This record gives sequence, C-alpha cells and structure tokens, in this order.
Amino acid sequence: WINSGYEYYYIVENIDNPGTISGDESQCGSYNPGNIANATAPSGGGPGSREYRWQSKVDNGSWTVIPGETNWNYNPGIISQTTQYRRGVRIASPTDCASYLNSNVVTKTVTDNFTNAGE
Repeated sequence: WINSGYEYYYIVENIDNPGTISGDESQCGSYNPGNIANATAPSGGGPGSREYRWQSKVDNGSWTVIPGETNWNYNPGIISQTTQYRRGVRIASPTDCASYLNSNVVTKTVTDNFTNAGE
C-alpha cells in the first residue's frame, strides 16, 4: 500500500510468464481425454496468491471460460469434437486489476473413424 495523504493505492506486480501446459492427444470418435498437466510453472510477479482460470474453444469459435475450474491442472470431460484448451494465470488482488496471461494451447482432437471400402 502507498499512502499519498488522502488516497491509498494497491500495487500489483503481475505474473511475467504464464508457464506451459501439456496433453495434446487424438482419438477416434467421442472420448474422455486425459488430464491437461502443468509442464512448467508460471513465474514472476510480486507477492500474493496465483489465480487460475481455464478456457476452451471448438472449431473457429471464441474462447469461453470454464466455470469453477481454478486449479493449475485440468481434467476435461467427454468430448465429441476437437477442442482446444488454455490456462490463464494472474496474481490475485483485492480489485482484480491484474490481467490474466494465457499459456500455450493444448488440443484434444476427435477424428472420424473412416474405413476404405475399396481395398
């Protein structure tokens, strides 16, 4: 905290590096994909706890926050279409002023099971 006489300011030194996640995989048809794991931990930033959020998107859609997922690893449920995931991290603050920095993207691919009847 800084006291400027009449106002107080809360200074947050956010994360410098969001770290990386791993878990790309591909299977035929709907399946229950494996966990998305922390590969390298987020680093940098000042004192304070880290807040995590997970986002997903399918096809060329927009990133959507996955409600209630706040751990640094994530266990996705059954998927029936290719889905991408990323983890956001920031330093917690009373005013939520720090922005989330996003990790690399992990892709869980769903392939169609085609057979070649001509062979």
